[in-house]
Amino acid sequence: SFSGSDSVRTKRYKKATVYLVLQCVLLLEAIILLKFQFRLATNLVLLPDGWMCSESGLYYISSEKKNWTDSREDCLNRGANLTIINSKEEQDFFKTYDEVWIGLTNMNGRWKWIDDSTLTSSFWASGEPNGLTNKDCAVTSKNLGKSEWYDYPCSSAFKWICERKPS
Repeated sequence: SFSGSDSVRTKRYKKATVYLVLQCVLLLEAIILLKFQFRLATNLVLLPDGWMCSESGLYYISSEKKNWTDSREDCLNRGANLTIINSKEEQDFFKTYDEVWIGLTNMNGRWKWIDDSTLTSSFWASGEPNGLTNKDCAVTSKNLGKSEWYDYPCSSAFKWICERKPS
């Protein structure tokens, strides 16, 4: 038989247990909701083969580092090309990545995309491109929470971003 104090303790224990279970359920619901809202905010779908799908296109972010030419070759082997950034939204998509090759090169003093289109909008960091010799390829890199472009020698080794349009 229980004494009066044991009965009070048991009731308190049951109340505390119910309270903790409810808190866990609410926390789990909050995590699920935040995950769903993040997916909506980024409009990002991860595909099984390492590609990511957003409104702008399909992207592959490499996990290894290569020079610009070898990076582009890898993209071509994947049926894609180094990414061409056409908008601020697309540029913002890459703000979590640090120093990745994009499909922008300096040809005879003019920066052009790999599809030979002229650079119309740009996201160069302050002082970039700096015009130094042999810095003819571009990376996008995070800097203080935003993504900006920097010119580098094409022989430097960085990760890269492949882009292909959804088929």
